[in-house]
Amino acid sequence: HVTTGGGLKLYERSPVGYHVDAFGAVGDGATNDYTALNTARQAAEDDGVMLHLTSGKSYLSSSVLDITCRLEGHGASILGQVRLWGDNTGLENVNIISPTDVYGLFIYGQSAARIANNYFKNSTISFSGGTAATRLAIQAQYCDDLVIEGNTIDYGINLVRCRNYRVESNIFDGNS
Repeated sequence: HVTTGGGLKLYERSPVGYHVDAFGAVGDGATNDYTALNTARQAAEDDGVMLHLTSGKSYLSSSVLDITCRLEGHGASILGQVRLWGDNTGLENVNIISPTDVYGLFIYGQSAARIANNYFKNSTISFSGGTAATRLAIQAQYCDDLVIEGNTIDYGINLVRCRNYRVESNIFDGNS
C-alpha cells in the first residue's frame, strides 16, 4: 500500500483480489490481526473481489471475524471464531481453530433477511478450548443454496431453516 501525505492508505487492487498482509496482518499466531483482517475484508467486500490469506500463516482474531466476501485461505489458519454472512460469500482452503466451545463457523442469515449462495469448502474446523460436550463446528441458519463440501469438521453441523443445501464429502470427528 501507499500512504498519502495526509495519512490515507491506498491499496492497489490486483486482478485476483486483496491480500490481508497488505493491510498489516502479521499471521504469526500471537499478534492480534483482527483489525487488519477486518479492514481487508471490508475493502474486498466494497470492491467485490476475493480476499487471500498467506499459506502457512496463523491469523489471530480476538473478536468474532465477520466475512462478507469470498475468502481463499491457501491453507492458512484463523485462530478464532468466524461468522459468514451476506449473499455470495464463502471460505475455501482455510483452517478455523476456535478457542471457545460455542462454534467455529456461524453462517448467519435471519428470518427476515435470508442469505444465499454461500460455501465452505476444502477446509477444517477444530477447537483449542472450551468444553467438548457443548461444541458445534458449524451453525448455519436461514441460508439458501448453501454448500458445505470436502471439509474436516470436528463436532458436527447444525442447519436451521436452510433450503437447497448440499453437505457432501466431509469428514466428521475423524470419520468419513
